[in-house]
Amino acid sequence: MDTLTRIETKNELDQEEIRRIKELTGYRAFGDLDETFLRSLIDIGVTPFDPQTVENYKKKMLAELTPHPPHKSSELVWGFVELENYSNPIPMSVLRLAVTIKSKLPDCRLFVDALQQKYRFLNDPLLVVSEPPSDKGWFGKSYHVAVWDEPTFNYIALDD
Repeated sequence: MDTLTRIETKNELDQEEIRRIKELTGYRAFGDLDETFLRSLIDIGVTPFDPQTVENYKKKMLAELTPHPPHKSSELVWGFVELENYSNPIPMSVLRLAVTIKSKLPDCRLFVDALQQKYRFLNDPLLVVSEPPSDKGWFGKSYHVAVWDEPTFNYIALDD
C-alpha cells in the first residue's frame, strides 16, 4: 500500500488569494485547490489520497488478484457501496474517521470503494467521502481518505 500518497496542498495559496488571482488575471487552472469541499476536508485534518495514486493502487490490486488466465466466473471489478451497506468488517479506526468526517460535514456521503467478485468484497478497500448532492441530485467529487488491509486491518491514516 506504499503506492498511495496524499493530495499535495499548496498552503501558500489561500482561498482569498485564489479568488483575487482569478478576478484580476482570469487564470482558472487551479484544479482541486479552489474546491470548497476539499478545503473543508483538509480543514478538519483529512487530506485525501492523490487520485492518480488511487488509480495506480487499484490497477495493481486488480492485477495481483486476477487469476491467470482470467475467466468469466472470476471477473473482478472495483465498485462503490454505501458505507451503511458494506457487509465486511471495518476497523474501528476507519469508523472513527468516518464519524469525524460526518460530524463535521453532515451532508457528505460515505462509501467504500472495494474490489468485488460477483457479490463478494475482496481485499484492501478504501473509505471514500463524497460531496453532498447538488440541487439537481447529482453527486460532486469523491475523495479516497483511508485504506485498510483486510483481514489484518493495517489502517493507513492520512495524517500520520
